[in-house]
Amino acid sequence: MKNNKKILEFKSFAKNFRADDRIAIVYDSDPDGLSSAVIASKAIERLRGNAPEAVFFQSHSIVSLQDSTLQKLKEHKINKLIVLDLAVDQDAKQVKKAEKFLYLLVLDHHKTYKNISSKKTVFLKANEFSFLDPSKYATAKLAFDLFSEVVDISDLKWVACVGLIGDCSLRAWKKFFDETYKETMTSEKELRSLVELVSSVETVNRPKIGELYKEFFNAKKPGDLKNSKFKNYKSIVQKELQKLSEEFHQKKEIFPEQELVFFSFKSKFDIKSILVNNISSKFYPDKTVVIVEDKGHGIMTLSARRQDFKVKMNDLLENSVKGLKGAMAGGHIPAAGGKIDKKDFKKFKENIIKNLGK
Repeated sequence: MKNNKKILEFKSFAKNFRADDRIAIVYDSDPDGLSSAVIASKAIERLRGNAPEAVFFQSHSIVSLQDSTLQKLKEHKINKLIVLDLAVDQDAKQVKKAEKFLYLLVLDHHKTYKNISSKKTVFLKANEFSFLDPSKYATAKLAFDLFSEVVDISDLKWVACVGLIGDCSLRAWKKFFDETYKETMTSEKELRSLVELVSSVETVNRPKIGELYKEFFNAKKPGDLKNSKFKNYKSIVQKELQKLSEEFHQKKEIFPEQELVFFSFKSKFDIKSILVNNISSKFYPDKTVVIVEDKGHGIMTLSARRQDFKVKMNDLLENSVKGLKGAMAGGHIPAAGGKIDKKDFKKFKENIIKNLGK
């Protein structure tokens, strides 16, 4: 890792965990977010003798520290908060609200929107520690590397690998994976199955992510999760994915000049991220793939992918939702997401086409 100044900031925060602190972790609900939470929780437990008092997730479609989250933190009398894999710097006002009653540590690998560092917030982004594109330095790996500076968590390498695979970063960390396979007697296939487990729970029944987090926290090795009570969710997702893949090939729209593949659909599951990853990696790695899922209640969620980094998906979606009331977007260069009101669907699509034309 580079950037000794930032490492010292982290160490100062982590080494001051006390037994009487009331610590909470807020994390994203995807494989990287959940893995990050497990690593941070285990590290805190080893540093001060007991696990955090509260650990809960926010959906990655909600990057701000929501008022409901702040209320939960007050109810639990939290005085130190760790935020993982959420670009809360998109909404600095909410961070300032949190600073009124607690100290924060923010670990994230999205692009920097605003520097929210302060006397009460240690703000660390992946691009401050590596020359890799931040999309390839998953928050789980960042949390593993930083906490390894203050406590032995070498047995949690496999958890960091789950986060890396979840964010399509296996190739960037080959040596780390090879070490993990050898030390834990595991394989890429076994770790990928855990990524699928997290993604399937997030897709079929997101509120259960907290229960899955507990299963991961209690697991000593990857094999301990083979009999997860959620293992049947994978087949549910595969069945829905097959149906939607067939629908995609029938109804997709292709715009050659913009190198754009566009698709809108409706599902009873929040499956857009799995679907767009499958479409982009298998069929259109060198094209911009944008899919829109109708969630009902007047809301549509967005996912965009492009494997060759030729177009920045985060900038594309952010620019395409500008001026749309209640809309939001964010993410990485190769992968981004967001949401819009259904009434703005036509305008959003026009914006995508126009912005790619530029």
